[in-house]
Amino acid sequence: MRDPSDPSNADSNHYAFPLPISPVVDTADMRVSRIDYLPTGADHTTRKPQPLDIHPPNEYTPEHQDLRTDLKPLNVVQPEGASFKITQAGETGEIIEWQKWSFRVGFNQREGMVLYDVGCSCCENIPQCSYY
Repeated sequence: MRDPSDPSNADSNHYAFPLPISPVVDTADMRVSRIDYLPTGADHTTRKPQPLDIHPPNEYTPEHQDLRTDLKPLNVVQPEGASFKITQAGETGEIIEWQKWSFRVGFNQREGMVLYDVGCSCCENIPQCSYY
């Protein structure tokens, strides 16, 4: 659910206001057959629905952050060029090759940055070290 005080913000954190319900849809009739009430709180018990108590949202957009001002600039200089190579891999992200490592990197709203197909050329018997 989006922030009720700013519903037009397309970048709002949809997980900031979790709803304690789960509608069950009959896909043959395309109708809600029932609504399951989910456990909430530390004791993992279900409670009867209550009016929504609006808490401050957990927004990650830059305009909602109080950024630090005491940091000095970070300048990365590589006069001989980068020691890594980035190859565009369609809509799924990029392939990064660095030293003997190769992996794909992608981004999504739920997990953020995701590394997968991690491999190392030093492991000739194991082409991929991880499948995430």
